[in-house]
Amino acid sequence: MTSAQAVLIQEVNAHFLQDGDSCNAILATKVRLGSTGCWLKGYNVNVEGDTVLLDACYDSGMFSATCTRYDTFCLGNLPIGAYIVKLVASRTDNGVDCDVTNWRNTAFTTLQIGPVGIKELGGDNIIATLRGYNSLNLNTSHPGTAGIKVYDALGRLHHSSNTQVSVGKNDIDLDIPNLPRGLYLYHIQLGQQRKVLKYVKQ
Repeated sequence: MTSAQAVLIQEVNAHFLQDGDSCNAILATKVRLGSTGCWLKGYNVNVEGDTVLLDACYDSGMFSATCTRYDTFCLGNLPIGAYIVKLVASRTDNGVDCDVTNWRNTAFTTLQIGPVGIKELGGDNIIATLRGYNSLNLNTSHPGTAGIKVYDALGRLHHSSNTQVSVGKNDIDLDIPNLPRGLYLYHIQLGQQRKVLKYVKQ
């Protein structure tokens, strides 16, 4: 059995809790494990810049059947901004440490804390929308260099570029080859402002 079969992440969704106090962001997951029984052994959340990493360790029984778990994790009290949330789900048994297991899978999603489409920093706003997988509109109140990176759901980089933008609306074409079907994350950096867009290629 391969690691992808032993740990299959079927759903991962991050949510902003408007009235959250010590926890204003959660991650809801659906994970299938190749085992007769499974339970959550523990998890850890680490925030670095605009990336939230959640490591979840599951313990389970034998391989003769499958077990599906639905879990909700607190991501903490995050400041206003756009984030990439990375889930690493690992499976172990017989007390083996999750750090050394080969049964592991990874998935990504996005999370917006605060007003949708806006990263608030020093009164500056950035609004961006995709027109397709290879073009976008970016509206900003200050000129500068916009760094654009495109990742797939496994974290592989498909595009990286820097574009000069002016005040107001900017139409930006991206030199991206035809992407296969799947989920992609567009990470836009303009000065200290950040925006993450999600695109599903059919």
